[in-house]
Amino acid sequence: MKLRTPIVLSLLACFALTSVAQDYAKYMNLIDSANMRTTLTRLASDEFLGRKTDNEGIKLAESYLIEQLKSYKIASPFGSTYKQDIEAHQKLSAPKKYFNLGGYNYSNFYSYQNSATQDSVISADEIVFAGYGVYHSSLNDFAKVDINNKIVMLLSGNGPTSKYGVQKHNASRKSYDEYFATQKPKAVITVEYGFDTYGNYNSKDVEYYSSSKQTSYPSIRVNEILANRILEPSGKSIKQILYESEQSDSSLAFSLSNKVTFNGNYQYQNANLNNLIAVVEGSDLKSEYVVVTAHYDHVGTNYRKEVLNGADDNASGVSALLEMARVLSIAKKEGKGPRRSVLFILLTAEEDGLKGAEYYVNNPVAPLKKTVICLNMDMVGRIKPEPTEEELQKGYIHAITGTYSANDSLSNAIDSINSKTIGLTISKKYSSYFRQSDQYEFASKDVPAVMFTSGEHPDYHRTTDDVEKINFPALRQRAQLIFATLWEFANTSKPFISAKKE
Repeated sequence: MKLRTPIVLSLLACFALTSVAQDYAKYMNLIDSANMRTTLTRLASDEFLGRKTDNEGIKLAESYLIEQLKSYKIASPFGSTYKQDIEAHQKLSAPKKYFNLGGYNYSNFYSYQNSATQDSVISADEIVFAGYGVYHSSLNDFAKVDINNKIVMLLSGNGPTSKYGVQKHNASRKSYDEYFATQKPKAVITVEYGFDTYGNYNSKDVEYYSSSKQTSYPSIRVNEILANRILEPSGKSIKQILYESEQSDSSLAFSLSNKVTFNGNYQYQNANLNNLIAVVEGSDLKSEYVVVTAHYDHVGTNYRKEVLNGADDNASGVSALLEMARVLSIAKKEGKGPRRSVLFILLTAEEDGLKGAEYYVNNPVAPLKKTVICLNMDMVGRIKPEPTEEELQKGYIHAITGTYSANDSLSNAIDSINSKTIGLTISKKYSSYFRQSDQYEFASKDVPAVMFTSGEHPDYHRTTDDVEKINFPALRQRAQLIFATLWEFANTSKPFISAKKE
């Protein structure tokens, strides 16, 4: 992921306590560790198979979390469902792989690793051979051929060389993607001479994409045997073309007629992976939003089929989020709800590269320009191996804002909230962690964001990350602080003077 310049916020020097804000202590104290224990214990049970995005455990977790949200009578922005489909697809091996040419199936002589955005079946009556695909002022292999809606065949390598292996024309094979984007070839076949066969590997990977992204052209690899069969109508072979390339200083591109039909290595089905989103609507500032996030996926099982339950990572954050949502909905029913609307987002596919968060910020439920902050919780239930005496006495949390300064204004705001509420020891280190969890995707879109975490421990991504090691009094303290932070940002009239980059 591309690194972005940290966001620096100019905050008011202190937070004005409105009549609504004064109620935060009552509701903060409603945060119940017994409720969080129930949620966390269920999510971190073997029943959920480690909540990996390519197994059934993630679907069971999703259903359980929706039941919880419904039981709290928290509204959904989607009407009857809390689900935001993130457009992920499950990759399955094609049941019958084929490359039909001249009445024969050359299934072991090619590999077409299609993506979910590409056609799984390609057919053509005309093929354009375009040498090494050089697109350069001194040699243009596409100058005299039309590749629109044609299959283009290219030699692998960086360009034509002499018989001594010296590259000609000083013409390296530079990117032709922009040219192809305008000419739109049907597919590109690359000849990998020297290979005998290509395997058809089984895979259950999940692919993530957005329907708004451009579909790239399919890319196929064939070996020399199949390439020669394709070229038969031209009367040429790959070895002959390589020889002519050594002798000639011009492009050897040409078109030929030959009917081919083949399919990709994979078929796809909807993976049915969803962010789960609930909303507590605000009052006079309801068109502005505070976002609270935690990812509910984990890493599944290990090679021994032992379940990695992910009690801290991140059933702890999920249990805290649900408890905060429950309490905020009570406040609203009692006429003490937030001024700004609050979105509670349970994100999927964090362990696969922040894909749930990435999808959300590109398809937001609430305008990102109206989102005043993202509060993310990731691993908030443990005590680190060697806490300081102060951390043991007062409790602690890391509040990471993505800057490398311990005194950035967002951190100072959280310190201010902490000092008048829980009084935990707050650490600003682990700044490099900021890129490793979901709040990073919000920050990359210029949404102020903070990550709350208790940090890594020896059980991270291991079978030993179990409920027995969660410190529930510490989890409650942290959830209370994050709730107080949520309350302050949801109710203060002007929490930000401005947002700018430095």
